[in-house]
Amino acid sequence: MISIDDAWEILSSLKDIGIRLANFYWDELPKLLELAQQSRLTVYDSSYLLLAKKINAILVTADEDLKKERRKNRTSDTNKGYIELLIISSSANKHCIAGQSII
Repeated sequence: MISIDDAWEILSSLKDIGIRLANFYWDELPKLLELAQQSRLTVYDSSYLLLAKKINAILVTADEDLKKERRKNRTSDTNKGYIELLIISSSANKHCIAGQSII
């Protein structure tokens, strides 16, 4: 277990590299539950997918179920809001969410 001081230092480092926190709100819960039911993913996994769609980001994951869901829902427009396997854009204006994989 790490100390409180070490934990704060780590959290400060995350802030310094530009990681943003995003929230879910109560009014988004029906959409989350619907996505989980339609995709047959857990609510936990679906929350990553919904968040990626919400902030127009690419979700980075090694989770097989999430990858399968992406293949089922591939669209002809952009990949934003969907899942890429371990691919991080070098573009500074794109957001990237690390789901099951820590990169």
